[in-house]
Amino acid sequence: GLNESKSKYGGMVIQTDKQYYVSGQEVTGKIYVLINETYPAKWLKLRIRGMEKCHWFEERRDTLLYQGLSHHSTHYEEHHKKDTVLFFEGVVYEFNQGSINPGQY
Repeated sequence: GLNESKSKYGGMVIQTDKQYYVSGQEVTGKIYVLINETYPAKWLKLRIRGMEKCHWFEERRDTLLYQGLSHHSTHYEEHHKKDTVLFFEGVVYEFNQGSINPGQY
C-alpha cells in the first residue's frame, strides 16, 4: 500500500510491504521523506490510526394473533459502527542538529 502527504516544506510517502493486513499481523514497510527547505525539528514522529467501519441491517419479523387472524409484519433496523482498532505513535528518526536539512531521507 502507498500513502502520500505533501506540504510546502516537502512530502512523505509511506509504503507498506503488503496491500492489507489482518488482525495480529505486524505492519512493515518504508517511510520516504523529501525536504525542500530547512525545517526546524528534533525528530520525525509517525502517528497511525486504523479504523473500521461497519454498516448493516437487522430484520425482525413479528406475528400478531388477533381474533383468530394472523398479522405479519417485518421491521428493519439500520446500524452503523465506527471504531479505532489500531493506534501507534512513535519517533522514527531523530535529528541531532535540531533541524531537517533539504534532501531525501
